[in-house]
Amino acid sequence: MKHAASAFADTLNAFDGMALPPAAYSVMAEHRERCVAKWVRLGASQNIGEAKADAALAGYKAVAHLCESPIEHLALIAIATTVLPNTDIPRIYNMRGGPVRPSGAVIVAPQMPIARYRLDFIIRVRNGDSVTAHALESDGVQNHTERADKDADAVRDGFLAHMGIETRRLTGAEIYRHPERIQSWIVSLAEGCA
Repeated sequence: MKHAASAFADTLNAFDGMALPPAAYSVMAEHRERCVAKWVRLGASQNIGEAKADAALAGYKAVAHLCESPIEHLALIAIATTVLPNTDIPRIYNMRGGPVRPSGAVIVAPQMPIARYRLDFIIRVRNGDSVTAHALESDGVQNHTERADKDADAVRDGFLAHMGIETRRLTGAEIYRHPERIQSWIVSLAEGCA
């Protein structure tokens, strides 16, 4: 799984920020989709079987169009292929896709609006009778290096904390190099350890 994740990250890195002719974008999308499918198959099917690997890929495909950057795509793939302690996978929900919400121990919604903010990912975790909410933010270099950006992030994180939502921030480099950290974090949330 590590090798496939690295190959996928390399693919995203190769295309990220490149000025490509219009015809190249369709080729890029097809190549990215093949990498996604390979990564999901290698990652999820080893641990949870073919049916859940297919469900992980379907979950990714249902919301991939909502991702706004390559690092969000990679974070979503890591989320989709997380194997929970009960050998289940997170349920991915498109907030814009309809009123029916999936059931499960871990539900993830990308691009979730909360007040005046839009979260990259919100993760709802149910442990018995307890339900917690967590935000995962993928911070790219272009929007999170200046002091004013960091101050705005701190205000946002404080607002979310006041609402009971813990925020986890990962840089683009962290997500590219170590997507398994997202998986470990989600597992620890599901186990009630985080």
